[in-house]
Amino acid sequence: MRRYIKCFLFFLIPAAIFPTDVLVAGKAAYFYPTSSRFKDIYSGGGIYGAEMSVQAWKELYPWISADYFPQNGRSIIQGGGKGNRTIVKFVPLALGLKYLTFVHKSFDVY
Repeated sequence: MRRYIKCFLFFLIPAAIFPTDVLVAGKAAYFYPTSSRFKDIYSGGGIYGAEMSVQAWKELYPWISADYFPQNGRSIIQGGGKGNRTIVKFVPLALGLKYLTFVHKSFDVY
């Protein structure tokens, strides 16, 4: 966990030294698994996360994102029954680069 906090702080350092834009966004989505075995055990569910972007140079914004997907289920027993309780937790992490451009006062495109 400390490693992720250090990574977020690394993105905040330029904002503390130079006047830049820092964009923070919350995200929510539905995770729909494509694997039939995964569907039988866990089904789908909500995935929640946050994203932070920092203006690096003109319209370029490096970003970092972290999401969280916890789900409970029951293992499958051969013959069609349900077995032991199982838990899965996904924590997808992502890095990227955005190019934001002004289209209209109410919209930004990237």
